[in-house]
Amino acid sequence: MHHLPPEVARAVFADAVDKRQPILTFEVLQRTLPSTLGATIGFINTLILMPFVKPRRLTNFVFTYLIPLVPLFLMWDGVASCLRQYSADELESLVAPLRSRSYTFRIERHKVPGMPMVVTCVVGLPVP
Repeated sequence: MHHLPPEVARAVFADAVDKRQPILTFEVLQRTLPSTLGATIGFINTLILMPFVKPRRLTNFVFTYLIPLVPLFLMWDGVASCLRQYSADELESLVAPLRSRSYTFRIERHKVPGMPMVVTCVVGLPVP
């Protein structure tokens, strides 16, 4: 959802309501300092994991270790994604006008077992 501006996100939810189709969205990042700092660790993870990426190519080595573009791009993407996340309250404001007797929405937050992560979900379901 963080790739969609609010008006487009609302339109996606409205389309599900209009077509009486279930919808599930989820985000694994949050717009918080710990989540954003965690996204910066992507730089280190890339350095550690790149030797295991197949097929092994010289360009992977060059753009990871000599000119670290791959780690920098992945870190930037993670941080930018954190900053664009919708909060549970913002998601609630997107779907609240769409609730009706024939369609319901739930905003759920689930802790990932064994990890310092919370997944935020929007569950939309037509009422039978």
